[in-house]
Amino acid sequence: MPESSTNKVAWKAVRAGSTTKCLSQSVALIKEELKLMYDQIVSVSIHDVKVHHGDIEVVVFYRTESTVDNSEPTESLDYKVIVRDEDVNWDTIQQEMLLNYANVPGQKLCSVGSTFRHVGEEKIAACWTMDGRQQKVFQHIIQSHEDNWEAMIANANDWLNTHLTPYEFNGVVMYEDEHPLAERESQTGMRNIIIYHTAGPSPKPLSEVTSELESKIYEITTFQVPEAEGWEKVYGQVTQKIADQGQVQGHHIATAITGDDDKKGYCTAILVKYDLDMAQSLADIRGGGCCTLF
Repeated sequence: MPESSTNKVAWKAVRAGSTTKCLSQSVALIKEELKLMYDQIVSVSIHDVKVHHGDIEVVVFYRTESTVDNSEPTESLDYKVIVRDEDVNWDTIQQEMLLNYANVPGQKLCSVGSTFRHVGEEKIAACWTMDGRQQKVFQHIIQSHEDNWEAMIANANDWLNTHLTPYEFNGVVMYEDEHPLAERESQTGMRNIIIYHTAGPSPKPLSEVTSELESKIYEITTFQVPEAEGWEKVYGQVTQKIADQGQVQGHHIATAITGDDDKKGYCTAILVKYDLDMAQSLADIRGGGCCTLF
């Protein structure tokens, strides 16, 4: 289906003091208020609103029009959530998410997110799934106690461009082990990026399986404003960037509340964009051309 000149990427967010209430509201937003089809969901992301004592928020980025013939309605959409005490290791939580929630038979993954909650000192991982079939989902985890977000995001961009076709890309999550980072876990607090994909547990570099790599596939743009300026400013910057690119498909957005060395908070988002022509040329190199692109 050709792209409509009126189709665009928009956003809408829900905010609550309760994690389960916020997640329930996000499902109602998608299914009942926006009435989205599956292919309209660009990404769903979860984050604390502030570094200290903020509510929790879920933001939905979506296309205003469906672009896929016979796309599925989201009537079966639901969320799964893991809430653990701050003493539980994040690796344990992410493995539980991967094994027990992101890979459920008869369910396909729409989006996934993680955040630390300063209120209650909880670690939260959530995903949104609906009825359907999908290939097995895997994680590529990038962690660092010393690297800043700029270096982490550059690392993620390099790995995406060398290892994944867009048909194998299922989304990305970013979060800090806690916030403010190093307030409690001063020796081990990590910045984290998790790339979800269907290319297997240890995907070979694309250069080993194809000669079609003529240019970079992915480009990541970072947006960040002081938390006092509000999340709406970041959302507006993201959607304006997409509009300026003139490409309504081929995006994924992740959000996180982040802190600096002075424990000041920032509303942070990354926009992953991939080249649509490159996506088509790489569709079948690992048998991945059966799936819907973001």
